[in-house]
Amino acid sequence: MKLMLQYFLERNKRGTKMAKNYTKQQVEFMNAAGLLLDPDAGCYFGRRGEYSMLLRLISNQYVLSVSVAKDGNTPNPADFQVAAQECKAIQSCNIQGYRVNFFLNGGVAKKKVLENISQATTYIPYFLQQSGYSNVCESTGEAMLTDCYMVGGTPLMLSERAYAALAQHATTVAHADDDKEENFVAGAVGAFLGALAGAVAIILFSQLGLVSALSGVIMGVCTIKLYEKFAGKMSTRGVVICAIMMILMVYLGDRFDWAIVVNREAGIGLFEAFRDIPYYLQYDYIDKGSYFSNIFMEYIFSALGAVPQIVTSIRGKKIAGTSRKMAGLPVATQ
Repeated sequence: MKLMLQYFLERNKRGTKMAKNYTKQQVEFMNAAGLLLDPDAGCYFGRRGEYSMLLRLISNQYVLSVSVAKDGNTPNPADFQVAAQECKAIQSCNIQGYRVNFFLNGGVAKKKVLENISQATTYIPYFLQQSGYSNVCESTGEAMLTDCYMVGGTPLMLSERAYAALAQHATTVAHADDDKEENFVAGAVGAFLGALAGAVAIILFSQLGLVSALSGVIMGVCTIKLYEKFAGKMSTRGVVICAIMMILMVYLGDRFDWAIVVNREAGIGLFEAFRDIPYYLQYDYIDKGSYFSNIFMEYIFSALGAVPQIVTSIRGKKIAGTSRKMAGLPVATQ
């Protein structure tokens, strides 16, 4: 059961994103197709005939998922090549255990996208029934009616018994992570390496004459991710350590970048130029406006890279132990 839950959670890390601004028209259309919106889960769910369905927006493409088996066996990929050929709304499909994911064709107009969803939700249950596939719990493979649940942030089609077991394990894992001791020393090493990578990016991008926004984002992302990887978890103290490392490395990276410029333009030794940057600023050999505006922008871009990572980490911890049955809104709230 532990390996099964880890598989589901790893699969979900690829990302399931759906726009937050659901229009009333869109939600009502989905309702007519037998799908309800769970705004907290960021996806639609429902049942057509005996088949539970999940509809998610992944990398700007709608993916309709079912969990099925034939004679107790996992789906045969060859069977589902026919579905992609017969139904124009379906672009392709893949199989993960008992789950079959149908990747739907998009369209320039939103109306066309909705038409494809409607066509797919009508065709797929018919195709499954004609092909001899039964709805099953995607955890156990038992043939039965299932419901849609969120387990540790992952949408799943499960039996009530399988949900209870997976939810209990998700809670246990989340509590174990909370109890895990944060290794601040190892985390500081990770933050240093991540910030160092960002400093190198600052220098390289600047010397290539490119806009350095990306280097600042690299700094923020690498520092946070490597701290969390090395420390084992992220805390307020970890955020402070990462902030200190980024502040220091942005300063040093930007200063070394200016030292390269002085070395190239004036022929002064690189390390001597690095040492004397404050002197060049004091006597206007380096334009103060350019220097301070550049380093200010680097700090801004580093923050833009770090803050989303921190938010993601905190949100991930919050939902890791949260499990529930999915609840739909029959109409849009906006």
